[in-house]
Amino acid sequence: MVEATDFGSIEWLENGSFGRHEYDSLVRDMLAVPGADTGTPLVAVSRSGVDHGLPLAARWGPDDLPAAWQA
Repeated sequence: MVEATDFGSIEWLENGSFGRHEYDSLVRDMLAVPGADTGTPLVAVSRSGVDHGLPLAARWGPDDLPAAWQA
């Protein structure tokens, strides 16, 4: 479950997954959000998947969204 203190990114790319470039942008931008710090859990939602090995607290794809919407 995502907590109110998690910080995330939605990338609805058709031709590429959420990768290192998107992750690095997420980390950089997260530090500008009041209350966020280097210990804030990071999450990603991506249409075309998420690259393996990225230190994310959670990751979701299009098939996961209907269940989250109903919750």
